[in-house]
Amino acid sequence: MSKIFRDVTIAGMTAMLFVACKPSQTNFDPLENATTLEKIEYYSALATKTKGDGNPALWKMSDDDTTIYMFGTIHTLPTDVEWRTSAFNSALSASDTIYLEGDLNEYSDPETMNALTEKYFKLKDGKTLKSILSKSEYVKVATVAETVGLDIEDYSSKPLWYFSEDLMYGQLKKIGYEMSSGVEMILIEEGTSAGKTFKYLERVEEQIKATDAGSIQDHVEQLMFTAEGLEALPGFADLTVSEWADGDIIGLGNMLHNGETMGGRAIYENLIVNRNRNWTGQIVEMLDEPGTIFLAGGIAHFVGPDSVISMLEAKGQKIEVVE
Repeated sequence: MSKIFRDVTIAGMTAMLFVACKPSQTNFDPLENATTLEKIEYYSALATKTKGDGNPALWKMSDDDTTIYMFGTIHTLPTDVEWRTSAFNSALSASDTIYLEGDLNEYSDPETMNALTEKYFKLKDGKTLKSILSKSEYVKVATVAETVGLDIEDYSSKPLWYFSEDLMYGQLKKIGYEMSSGVEMILIEEGTSAGKTFKYLERVEEQIKATDAGSIQDHVEQLMFTAEGLEALPGFADLTVSEWADGDIIGLGNMLHNGETMGGRAIYENLIVNRNRNWTGQIVEMLDEPGTIFLAGGIAHFVGPDSVISMLEAKGQKIEVVE
């Protein structure tokens, strides 16, 4: 598997594990002076206040000759999580076409990736990680990196988001999370074996560009939040998976629908909201394709007020909750 594919895909996990909802707009903000760990604890507790129906959410949209099943995924999962249901299996079996976020094969094309690496995977204007971070920030990140077996010197000229994703992936691997167990990899394996047609919502450059979006300061905030919250990631990751497996859409929305702790609104807009708008238009157009479609994307795109589901409904589409 391409390392760049892994890193860009794991960026979806940043959205799913470290994006929080905005607290109620009152005169007193309980998180105004909160630490990163306190914020994670706050949103974790908020998510546990609601329950789902015991199964990962599956939605359906249809017209006279087209049925589109929509399933929110977790890209990286522990090997022992049981999440498949008869409804999921039936929907997948009935589908002629599988739509995924991006095409794994694009990440394996040397010519494409060499050009994109030069364009997106290097800091611009002679900047280095040490010149961007303060001394205390640099020491903090270097110390945290060692805990997951990373050397900060290897990221001297890499984008900050790239470093952030490697920190997260290193921590996730330590607690038994693997991309090979993620929903997308299972869909690729089973869909290929069944001879299904694969189509994609985005090109590789669109995904990398969305991940790279935002100012340097946005990405400093993202990196520092990741470093400061890394020790809480195991618990937060397990809770996210538990909420997802339970189908607790409200709880997941409370955890995943805002950019307050993801590095700023600009990153959230580009990584989630703008992509959701693009996906929504494409999904509506899919109704012109007769047949049955199984569409899978990160669960963060399907919960909360900025979700694909909300945007489709705003366009007048009727969405049925299958389970």
